Amino acid sequence: MVRSYEYVCPECGNAVVREYRVPSVVRTCEEGCGFDHYIRADLLEKVESVPESARPDDWDDLDNAERVYVALREGVVSLPDLQ
Repeated sequence: MVRSYEYVCPECGNAVVREYRVPSVVRTCEEGCGFDHYIRADLLEKVESVPESARPDDWDDLDNAERVYVALREGVVSLPDLQ
């Protein structure tokens, strides 16, 4: 049985499922958000576990890719998570 992974649009949250594991997939969103990197859902969950005290003041203004960098810096996300 092949495992599948969910990827989420960074703009609207639209999700797609793929049978391969990569940090993100580049695709056009069906909801009209344009062409962007859909980020793997389990990676986004880890990003959201960055402690409030470690989040920059502009956390709410950061896009998902920038939040991944913060999570990486804070040790919440590791390099194997990005493979």
